[in-house]
Amino acid sequence: MTRFSLLVASLFRAIYPGLPGALSRLGVFGILCLGVFSSGPARAADVTQINGSDINKLIVETMADKGMKADPRLGKSRKFRPCETALNVAPKFGGWKTVDVACGDKSGWILTVRTNLKSAPLITAQPRKKAKSDVSKSAGNSTSKSSKNRKMMTVLALGRSMSRGDVITPDDVIQITVPDNSVSGMFFNPEDVIGRKLKTRITARKAVQARHLHPNWMVEEDDEVIIQNNVGSISIAMVGLALENGQYGEWIKVQNLSSGIVVVGQIKNKKIISTNAKISPQRVVN
Repeated sequence: MTRFSLLVASLFRAIYPGLPGALSRLGVFGILCLGVFSSGPARAADVTQINGSDINKLIVETMADKGMKADPRLGKSRKFRPCETALNVAPKFGGWKTVDVACGDKSGWILTVRTNLKSAPLITAQPRKKAKSDVSKSAGNSTSKSSKNRKMMTVLALGRSMSRGDVITPDDVIQITVPDNSVSGMFFNPEDVIGRKLKTRITARKAVQARHLHPNWMVEEDDEVIIQNNVGSISIAMVGLALENGQYGEWIKVQNLSSGIVVVGQIKNKKIISTNAKISPQRVVN
């Protein structure tokens, strides 16, 4: 026996003088065993196991202290080795969208977690106001520079407000400038809008767009036209009346004004409607 166990045995016999030597030695052994087995759980109790819920809470609290709102979704029931030191939360990849949770004890470990960051870090009141002002000024300067650098183009507009059904005259047309990225559907040549009928109301100094105007038909209903019928080398021309609107190349109905016969012809230009001898004419029903 060691000197310590002999000392304990002597103490044990002094307390219990009638106890045989063998039992006293067993008593010493029991005391030593009790000390050994009771000390183990006591040390283990000092370090508790860590689960996913603990880590989520730590991340939320750490980021809240820095003015950020996080929503980490690490599995709450996941288990992690106990750590003898306080866990540390640090940003990863230069930002807080992902963090490293690290245990700094001897056998340490690191866990990477997505934070699902909901808001950016808050700054103290005074710097934030200054930063906001600077950002606004910067944005304003940027917009100003962008506007100055933007190429402008001259398009057509109306010098007065006009209503649906009005016909645009030369005196109604003015020119305005607009950014080159917004000229789609606008007009540049006055001849393209003069004489056109408005399909909707337009206010003064507003650019005229194609959607504001009725289609620019090459031939309109009730226009007087020439009905041209080509048979071989012979061409016969008659005065007619357009019964439909049409664009170049379209087939429309026209009426021969001398005979009242309605035929179908193809628009060749603003005056000529070309027909075909093979087309069977039909009389207008009165």
